[in-house]
Amino acid sequence: MLPEERAADLREAVERYGNRLRRGEVQPGRFKSILVRRNAFELPVLEALYVGSVADTDRWVGHFLEKLRTLGLYERALIVLTSDHGEEFGDRSPDAFYDAHGHSLWREMVRVPLIVKLPGQQAAGTRVAGASRGVDVMPTALDVLRLPGSAQMQGTSLRPLWEDPGSETRTVFVEALEELGEEKAIQAGRYKYLVRIGAESVARRGRVFIPLAPEWRGLYDLEDDPGETVNLLQGPTRAEHETRVSELDRTLREHMARSEEHTSELQAH
Repeated sequence: MLPEERAADLREAVERYGNRLRRGEVQPGRFKSILVRRNAFELPVLEALYVGSVADTDRWVGHFLEKLRTLGLYERALIVLTSDHGEEFGDRSPDAFYDAHGHSLWREMVRVPLIVKLPGQQAAGTRVAGASRGVDVMPTALDVLRLPGSAQMQGTSLRPLWEDPGSETRTVFVEALEELGEEKAIQAGRYKYLVRIGAESVARRGRVFIPLAPEWRGLYDLEDDPGETVNLLQGPTRAEHETRVSELDRTLREHMARSEEHTSELQAH
């Protein structure tokens, strides 16, 4: 970590940058140069800044919730707190610790918080172990508020997960679109299957297309290997894993085909 004197200088520079950013005087991309000029562009510093931003977010969310209580709105409010993605801090590569997201689908990227506070404290304290999907958030809110949804809307309400935890297992699809190449993954129960598609294929066939032989494939048992360190498709492959991959690969391709049809329908409308 930085010595106290350097840390104080960096803290002042970051606060000054934040104020100028809010006023529209600088661009977000300037932040890295602040760290580089102070020899502070290193993993421990970035981790500390990230933890600090999480704590600051927590503080402001707390202020917001307290304001709702003051106004007498908290009890009957529906509140959803989630995130769009996680962040990598050298988890896979020692050089990937700044703005490191969107390029892969490991758990540190896609396992994000989802907290739902229901009106009247319904199901308060219930913790759901199963996976959910970002596309399920809007259908859930509409369901709770008893509002109609659109026929084109993807996802389904999460109500069954808190009314009867463990009653259903959702299949989750995720994509990484940041690079010229492509990654797609599907998680069903304890297994997660990933494919990597080269940039040449993406440029020629688009991001929806999955070649018969992707550039790379991986299968991970999230119960035995939550850190996704052992690719079950490397080395001798057990018959049960080949069967599992065949099922997941077929489901992933069917999902992408439906996704392409859904996009075409929206464009037609």
